[in-house]
Order: sequence, then C-alpha cells, then structure tokens
Amino acid sequence: MTKQLEEGMTMLFAEYEVPESAKKISNNDFARWCIPSDRKNTKSFARDFQKLLMLACYILQPALRSDWSTLEYTTAAINKLSADQNRIQFLRGGRIRIAMNKFKNVKHMGAQIVEIDSPRLKRYLRYWIDLLTRLNGAVPKQLFIWRLSPDKEVKLSTINRESFAKTLPRASEGVISKRQTVNSFRLAHEIALQRDGKYQDMTVGERGRAHGKLLHSHRTGLIYNWQRVFVLRSNRRSVYERVYDPF
Repeated sequence: MTKQLEEGMTMLFAEYEVPESAKKISNNDFARWCIPSDRKNTKSFARDFQKLLMLACYILQPALRSDWSTLEYTTAAINKLSADQNRIQFLRGGRIRIAMNKFKNVKHMGAQIVEIDSPRLKRYLRYWIDLLTRLNGAVPKQLFIWRLSPDKEVKLSTINRESFAKTLPRASEGVISKRQTVNSFRLAHEIALQRDGKYQDMTVGERGRAHGKLLHSHRTGLIYNWQRVFVLRSNRRSVYERVYDPF
C-alpha cells in the first residue's frame, strides 16, 4: 500500500506541475492554479490531496480508529489547552503529535499522546495546513473533512467519525484499487508488527507500548492476530490477503 500511495502522490503533483518535495506550495504555483474553473484549479488539487493524505494517515502511521476526523489543529502547548478535545499539535522543529483525550479505550488507557514518526507524513500534514489556510482564508480549526470543489466555496464538511469511516474506503479504492476500512488498516499494522523479527525479542512492556500506538492493549493486538489465523485456517487465504494486505 505504501507504494501505491507514493505513486498516487507523484501523479497528483505531476498533473499540476507542482514540486512534490516542496514543504508548501509556492506563491507562483498557487496563483497559477487559483483560477475560475469547474474542473481543475487549486481546490481540485486540494480535494485530491486530502484523499491521499487521509490514506497516508493510515498507511504511514499506526492506524487510529476514525479519530482523525475529530482532531483540532493547534500550535499551543498541550498543558494550556482543555482536555476535552482531540488535537493535532504542530511544534517548532518539525515535531507533530496527537493528543487523544476522547477515544474508545480512554477509560482503560487514559489520555494518550501519539507521536507522528514518519517524516513523509509530517511533511504532508504541514503542506496540507498551509494549503488549507490559503484556500480558507484563515487557519483551519479542524484537520478533516473539508468540502473542496473547483467551483464552490471551501468549507468544513463533517467531523463525524462515521462519515469519515465511510469516506476512507472510497478513497482507498481509487488509489490502491481495494476498499480498505479503518479496521483493515489497523489489522494490517498489527500483522506487520507481529511479523517483524524484532517483535519476538521484545519484552512484554515493549510489546505493550508497540500495540499502544494503535490505542489498544497488548491483548487486543493478539486478538487481531488470532483473527488472521482463523481466516487462514478457514481456507480463505485469498480473501484475507485481498482485504488485509500488510504493508
């Protein structure tokens, strides 16, 4: 899936003749595509970039549930913010982290800080915030999902988890030619983790922290693997590989 994502990004930037390696779209490129059109302009570029970025959040990073749609953008210190929202925090020096205060297992795990480790994903996220700020005319409060149509006003579409969960499979079908649900991505990360040769040498604590990046416990991570084994033993290997293709 990583390869298809990279190819999708390369094709998008090439189509608009915009350098993919740039930290943000240049003033010249933004002005060149900021044109009245019902087909192709900066808004259509942002629309397609948003789809790819949503996938990147599940491919390049241990997959959260549908919580990406709930994230509020901030540059403020976490200790200066109320603990009643999920936030994505952009810090100086390139660091980006997610403060999870409301999620499925919060009663058992407590509030969690999730670091964005992928340099590529961090670059995409910063590119997105800059692009969205220019299109919106103000710094966005929410990360996803924005309505981006070439001939319509830019506006926030929804922050609903269920709507986000329905949008993700459609986006994945267009990029990686298969409908991947949120759970499909989470299972793929668990499979990749437990297949890694280093996993067998981890202590129980280290395994717990590794599984914790998906905001669930070590035990839940093992259940994901048991589900995989059950499918394989049910002689449905091809179905498993098609739906739960690891990275």
